[in-house]
Amino acid sequence: MESPLVTAYLISVGFLLMGAGYSVVLARHSTQPRLQWGYGALCVLFALFQMCCAMQYAAPDTATALRAHRWLNLWSLLVMPVTVFLFESLGVRRPRLRLTAATGAITLVLVAYNFLSAHGYRFSQVEGDRVLTLPWGESIRLLSGTADMPFQLLRVVTLGLMAASLPGLRPADAGRPDRAHWRQLPWMGMALMAVTAVLALLSDTGALSLPYLSGFAFLLMSVGFLWVVMADLGRLHSRLRSRRRRAQAGDAALSRPTTTSAMPPAATPRPRPAAQPQQQQQPQPAQTSAALQPAGRLARRAADADDTRFSALTDRAGLLRQLTPLLDEHQRKAASLAVFVFDIDRFDLLCATHGHAAGDALLAQLAGRLQQAVQGQGLLARGHGASFVVVCTGLAPQAVAQRYAQLDNAFALPVAVSGKVLNVRASAGVARFPGDGVTAEAVMNAAELALHDAKTNGRSGGPLKTFTPALKDHLQEQMELEDALSQAIERHEFVVHYQPQVNGETGQVACMEALVRWQHPVRGLVSPLRFISLAESSGVIHPLGAWVLNEACRQLAAWHAQGHAGLRMAVNLSAHQLEDEGLEALITDTLARHRLRPADLELEITESVLMPQIERASERLAALRALGVRLSIDDFGTGYSSLTYLRRLPVHAFKLDRSFIRDVDLSGRGQAVCATAIGLAFDLGLEIVAEGVETVQQAQLLKHWGCHLLQGYLFARPMAAEAAGAFLVSTAPAPGESAEPAQAQPAAAAPLRMAPAA
Repeated sequence: MESPLVTAYLISVGFLLMGAGYSVVLARHSTQPRLQWGYGALCVLFALFQMCCAMQYAAPDTATALRAHRWLNLWSLLVMPVTVFLFESLGVRRPRLRLTAATGAITLVLVAYNFLSAHGYRFSQVEGDRVLTLPWGESIRLLSGTADMPFQLLRVVTLGLMAASLPGLRPADAGRPDRAHWRQLPWMGMALMAVTAVLALLSDTGALSLPYLSGFAFLLMSVGFLWVVMADLGRLHSRLRSRRRRAQAGDAALSRPTTTSAMPPAATPRPRPAAQPQQQQQPQPAQTSAALQPAGRLARRAADADDTRFSALTDRAGLLRQLTPLLDEHQRKAASLAVFVFDIDRFDLLCATHGHAAGDALLAQLAGRLQQAVQGQGLLARGHGASFVVVCTGLAPQAVAQRYAQLDNAFALPVAVSGKVLNVRASAGVARFPGDGVTAEAVMNAAELALHDAKTNGRSGGPLKTFTPALKDHLQEQMELEDALSQAIERHEFVVHYQPQVNGETGQVACMEALVRWQHPVRGLVSPLRFISLAESSGVIHPLGAWVLNEACRQLAAWHAQGHAGLRMAVNLSAHQLEDEGLEALITDTLARHRLRPADLELEITESVLMPQIERASERLAALRALGVRLSIDDFGTGYSSLTYLRRLPVHAFKLDRSFIRDVDLSGRGQAVCATAIGLAFDLGLEIVAEGVETVQQAQLLKHWGCHLLQGYLFARPMAAEAAGAFLVSTAPAPGESAEPAQAQPAAAAPLRMAPAA
């Protein structure tokens, strides 16, 4: 074809349709499918736009060019509401799409006029076509005429709506340079669209002789979008890798024997364990002196120490250099490839208990096994710490699981090291080329993100995790939440809500439970289920817990001053707070600051936190009880061996988990469990709180069994401080009036509504 420009338009159609298909694939796994579907729709519309441009410019006569031009107008008009939809979805996670609806309504009017008018919506009159000869000799057919001003103004209005839909600078990202490209990319896209729209208008009026360039501008924006996604993936991987290194260093420091304090600085263990001199100064309990060791065992130990099968492997940087041409070859052959990353579980603990020389010998033996498993069918390299990278060439996606099972056999069999038999397991992540990345760095990053997910979630979901775009989106969201969480206290984004605990006999409020909420400026109200675990892993739980404790005590002191003198306040403690040796001083200072008695404060600790280390938990609870505060076990019945260890815990009360309360009015088994738990509390002299009470029948049964306190939506949802204060006033007995059980009739006060309280 001797038409380079028309050929360029047709080639761009192919690229745009490829982008649309890729977006559809991503949408199936993404946490933001609206963005992917919107981008895919834009790719299809611009592909059709480019196709119609090619048809117009190659038309043999004016009538054919006008027909192509009318369809060209249709696709360009539909771009506007889809772009507004994309921008609104990019701004917030749950967009209202009001601007999209307004733009769509205007677009429908323009589309109808485009097909009803004689020359399309751009022209009120066509002055004739122009045949433009390009510098390389190609001739294209351009149309020009008198612009239809009313509808050109309507199009300007739609462009204004598009600009209004651009996401603003999010407060949570204001101080983050790494997020600047996400804020700039939509504005750059809008600027390109505005420039190409102006050029198109000038060409329509005959002031310029130019073809339409909007499709090529969108292709340029697509390249920028791909670059931003890849850059974000690289940054996310680097941050997760740094966090993992810090966690490994922290675990090694905690598990290091105390006798290592006398070691010289040069003998400090490194992130990747290596044989070190201090092992000679710290013999293991099962070891004897070298003079008493058999010669064969000494020879084996010397061989272990000199084994370089692991250290001789190429590192990550060398692997990337080898992987790049390998990917190019697979791309030419349209073949697939898989990258596995294995990491030995609890390797730091193994080195701390058996010695770092044993750790080096273990890595060497595992490297030898993996070399035999690879057998020239791929690449083997060492990763960070105790990790291996295996590249499997020519591996079809359906064969990934089978190949993983073969490689995992290297870790499944026991390993004899220095006269000891060690059993190890390894977590693994896998990414595939070209589906999960098109460059060596991208595929490696994807595999390491999958490994991070496997290490974070343990082996509950299986030892192998496969990379998906949704995983990257989830980790990116987690990192963004963690960054915002570190500044949320200073920005006063946290609030405390209060839910009452009602006396089962009198109907009066005996205690208020303080429940923290995060009012994010963009995401809205974030559930504690999402941010508490992040606060614990990032260390924010300590300042956050101190703030909640202070705020709850401040509010309790205010309610005492208003006449609710017998009211208590319950505050939840996490596992990290319970282990904090400064917790007692924090509680004492906070109570003194607000002039409260220790008995006014109740601390709730989840049962699952206490059960794994019952002895340590008992010590910490005894220290807290010595302060005079009340202690309560939260979510009782969800842990294991609860009845066996309950007598050993120095607590005042326990809260029966809502899962038991939910079934109390549905089955005899649920009633038996609740009645037994309440009877157990009476036998041990403990107070019992039933949480999750939502129906009158549940409340009546629990009251009949003698449950002390009731809590749930039947009485009140978690409320802000002002609403909770009004609730206290409404339920307080009138002066001189006795508090009878008949006063507690919460069902008549408000209809029941089912919603999560946490």
